[in-house]
Amino acid sequence: MTHISDSYQEIREEIYKVRIIDSHEHLFSEQQRLRSEVDVLATLFRLYASSDLVSSGMTPEDLATVIDPAIPLEDRWRIFAPFWENVKHTGYARVLDIAVRDLYGVDGIREET
Repeated sequence: MTHISDSYQEIREEIYKVRIIDSHEHLFSEQQRLRSEVDVLATLFRLYASSDLVSSGMTPEDLATVIDPAIPLEDRWRIFAPFWENVKHTGYARVLDIAVRDLYGVDGIREET
């Protein structure tokens, strides 16, 4: 049994030396992104976090408005803001806040930022 424990420990130590970055994402390709109008709400709230917004009471129609970059951001933000307050601590929302901080140097998704 000791041999198995030693082997397990040795394998575990080697695995912990490997740095893994999960690149699973659903963003547009760079080529598609360069051809499109992109903004914070349209880009970040098109997928998983949109389910949290709808679960917290946002209508599908309001969601369609929120992610439509043809509508002024200020108008969309007024619809979005109360629902963001409802969901900003969910797993999907936290990931977005971390991403805007780590990738863009922006201190969270808020009206001021």
